[in-house]
Parts: sequence; structure tokens; C-alpha cells
Amino acid sequence: MSRARGRLMDAVGMAVALGAPVRAAMQFEEAFADLEKVLDAPARKLAEIRQGLIGMSREIALSATGLTTIMASAAQGGIPTEELERFSQATARAAVAFDMAAGEIGTRFAKLRNVYRLNQDQLELFADAANHLSNNMAATAAEITDFANRAAGAQRVLKLTAVQMNAVGAAMVAAGIAPETAARGVSALANRLAQGGNKARGALKTAGLSYKEFMASIEADAPAALQDLFDRLSKSPDGMTALIDLVGQDFSDDFSKLLNNPDLFAPGVRTGGQRSRLCRIGLAEYQKRAETTQHQLQLLTNRLNALAIVLGDKLLEPINAAIEGLGGLIDRVSAFAELNPELTETLAKGTAALLALVSPRGLSAMRMPWSPGC
Repeated sequence: MSRARGRLMDAVGMAVALGAPVRAAMQFEEAFADLEKVLDAPARKLAEIRQGLIGMSREIALSATGLTTIMASAAQGGIPTEELERFSQATARAAVAFDMAAGEIGTRFAKLRNVYRLNQDQLELFADAANHLSNNMAATAAEITDFANRAAGAQRVLKLTAVQMNAVGAAMVAAGIAPETAARGVSALANRLAQGGNKARGALKTAGLSYKEFMASIEADAPAALQDLFDRLSKSPDGMTALIDLVGQDFSDDFSKLLNNPDLFAPGVRTGGQRSRLCRIGLAEYQKRAETTQHQLQLLTNRLNALAIVLGDKLLEPINAAIEGLGGLIDRVSAFAELNPELTETLAKGTAALLALVSPRGLSAMRMPWSPGC
């Protein structure tokens, strides 16, 4: 009995040991299948990408599955195949630095690259700026980049670069305005300025500015021009009325927070002109996190998971073959049952009777009068 129990425990232990790498391989296989759907590449290139993602997971504290999700978002967003690896690596580091989920940041960065027409260097500078602003203002990098993504339509009128849009977003979030509301308000401001209607011109006149003068200052330095506008409105007795004319009644309450804190634009204005200082600041932030115990443990987990994927890959082929064989057997049994309905019904009734017999209630009914428990 003890020998049989030992063999059973050995079998259970082996199943558990084999199950972990199989699960890891299946999860990665599923994520990579999503990538293959949106990436037009030959088999050899796909194999290289696959190995590259597993290798990247040993160096960055995101799982191979998470990295694959980022790359799939990039491929779907139209990032060129030759830039996918660099995009994924930089975005993964930003995910760690910004504390954002892989799928969320992958989709957001791919969209930001498209709507602002950024190359990879510019996207990384954008991420560095968001990180720098979040370290110096009451706004997270996730909130700042969310604003920049939502407010991209206002870029043409307000002449804001991606980095400058970050600065405006950081100021508004720091003032207590939700990213979505701030972005919609900035879009409303851009629309009214583009139309150049009497209300917008009158509001600018209240601030002591002509329409032509303000639009020229926007061309020269948009963040500084916006800071100057809100500073002027904050000092005017009719500033609130002018603000309503500029952004509309729906956003006036939120934007009034900027009238009380026009200096919040100052850090953003400085950030917009610090290109050389911003470069690689996000990498420095990532490296700080990389030194933490939690990060090191995650890397160890990733290395173990990478090994599990490699081992699991070897097991998936025989498992798939077994599943295919079992499927064929089930199909044959189903066909037999359909051709022999009377026999199938008899077998079903017999099986039901047997199950009822061996159930606890059935066994209880079968107890003899002298059996224990009577």
C-alpha cells in the first residue's frame, strides 16, 4: 500500500514539475500568436524575434509575455519591423519606471509616436520628459502621457511639440484637473482660437493681448505663451468671464484652478528647453529601480520563466500530438454512438446506475445489518 502511495505521489510530483514549464510555454505561445497576427515577417525573422523577446526578459523586469504584448501593440500601431525591438525595449523600461502595465503603455506609446509623428529618438525624449516632470510636479508619468495622447488634436493650433504637450499636461494635472478633462478643455481652447471668433478675441483683449499678438507668441513658445495668458487672466477682475469665453462653460470650473496657480506652468516651460538634460533621464530612473531587491527578484523570476518556456516548448509538440490523437478517438466514439443509438442508450443507463450505486447514498443503502455504523 505504501509503495503504491509513493508511486502516486511521484506521479503527482512529476505532473506538477512538467505543468509549470508547459503553462509558461503556452502563455508565451498565445501572446506570440497575437504578435504574428499583426506582424508580416518570414518564419526566420519571427524565430529571431521570439528568441530576442525571451532574451530581453532576462534583462528587463517584464515577463516575456508582457514584452510580446508591447511588441504586438507596436506592430499593430504601424511601427516598422526593424524598429520593433528598440521600441519594445525602451517602452518596457518606461513601463517599469512609470509603473504601468505592458499592454497599456505599449498601445499608448505606439499611438503617441503616430499622432505626434515621432521617430524613436523623439519618443524616448518624450518619455524622459514625462518622467522628469513627474519627479518634480504633482502628476504621474502615466497621467501626463495620458493627457498628451488625448490632447494630440490640439497640437496643430497650439504649436506644441510632444515634450511641450507633456509640460502643459503636467501643469494641469498638478492643478487638480483630471487628464481626460484637461485634454478636452485644451482641445476646446484650440478650436476657439482656430476659429478666431469674437468671444476668443474679446477674452484675449481682457488679458491685454491682441489675437494676432497671442497667436504669434504661441508660434514662438507655446508653453510660455499659455503661462502668460493664465497669469494675465488671474490678475484681471474679468478673468473668469474671459476664461469661459476661451474654453467654454463645461471646462471653466476646472480651468479656474489654473487661474489660482498660473506658476504651475513654469516647470513645464523650463522642461521644454532642456533637451540635452532630458536625454537618458528615463534610463537613469529605470536603473534606480533596477537596483531594488524587488526588481532583482523579478529578474530572477523572468530567468526561471525563460527556462520554463524553453523546456515547455519541447513538451508542447508531444502534448499537441496527444491532444490531436485524443480528439480523433472522441470523434470515432461520437460517430459510433450516432450509428448505434439503442446500444448507446443502454450503456448510458448502465453507467448512471453504476454511478448511483457507488455514490455515498447508494453505499449507505447497501450496508448489511451487522456492518459498523448501524
